[in-house]
Amino acid sequence: MVEPAREFEPTYETIRKRVHRADRDEGRCDEGLSTEELRQLWRENRQLRLEQDILAKATACRNLHIYERSPGLLSGYHDGSSARACLQSLS
Repeated sequence: MVEPAREFEPTYETIRKRVHRADRDEGRCDEGLSTEELRQLWRENRQLRLEQDILAKATACRNLHIYERSPGLLSGYHDGSSARACLQSLS
């Protein structure tokens, strides 16, 4: 493997990792995830981050709407129980 590294100029470690990845993808090695499995996880991760962002924005909008309807409603609550009771009464 040292000879191809000199000819194409990638490092020995790069070639070793690519050979190992190819072995995983072709089923010759059980260690680690295949390229397709990694791609699937990346897609799922991207989707979950998008959904989390949407939910965070929706929560912020809802909280702002509640605050605009009654500015003093949520101020002054320092323990979660009073704030929770207040928010439950709005549901």
